Amino acid sequence: MKKLYLLIIFLMALGYSPKSFANETEAKILIDKLVLIVGPSDFVSYLKEVQEKVEINMANPFAPKKELSKDQNYYWTYFEPEEYINELKKQIFETFTTRELQDIYSFYKNPYHAKYLIHFNTKARMVNFNKRIKPLGLMDLRVSKEKEILTRNLLTVFQMRPLIDNEEKLLEKELNRIDQIYSVVKLSNNVELERDRKNIVKYQENFKKLVMKYFIESFSNFRKSEMRYMVNALKDKELVQKFSTLILTYHYYYILKYDEVFKSKENTKRKLEEKENYKF
Repeated sequence: MKKLYLLIIFLMALGYSPKSFANETEAKILIDKLVLIVGPSDFVSYLKEVQEKVEINMANPFAPKKELSKDQNYYWTYFEPEEYINELKKQIFETFTTRELQDIYSFYKNPYHAKYLIHFNTKARMVNFNKRIKPLGLMDLRVSKEKEILTRNLLTVFQMRPLIDNEEKLLEKELNRIDQIYSVVKLSNNVELERDRKNIVKYQENFKKLVMKYFIESFSNFRKSEMRYMVNALKDKELVQKFSTLILTYHYYYILKYDEVFKSKENTKRKLEEKENYKF
């Protein structure tokens, strides 16, 4: 009892009150619950299984439809799951009060609500969209006008525009990179490079339409009434929208950052191997 009293005195000297300490504890509990139900914990669990080379839980929403190739497995070698989840929790803690987290949890504890946020980080993910346009076969996809309006409204309440805009910038960056190469090798009649350039130009010219087709197709298994309900449930909840944006934006940019980490580490590894081989 005396130790507890001394701890309280110490915390109060640091600016904590018993009430604020209790609020902080409750906030962390709510954050743990939220990352468990809106996807981040599932993502981390999936990657741990990949890294540990154990059987993948196919019920996990982040699990792939088919077995990963050797290269796809290797890609996640340097990913640090604990860093991902701990940094996310820190950002949530610094962004929202305990009262706000209570309101957010009250909304997302409904699994029907949570599945939309999870879907935007899995089957409707925006990360590396510009690299997936061709295999997705979006150019010739036909969509209904009503589903397009519903999907557009869904993108609005989940505030997806900044991520979409960034993918468009990355596509432009890739075109500039190819143009630089093309300016040097075009005289060598590089058919493959020329074809890649034409495709990217075509994707850039039709980017907005391709994005809409992608999201409409991603939500093809969702009923119109479901989507309409979700839009109405979220449209006046600015706090929940803010939280949703944090989850989606954090995941998107973390994966982009990791992609650079992977390339950097592999480049360093290759140089070291070349250096070692040169010695012999």
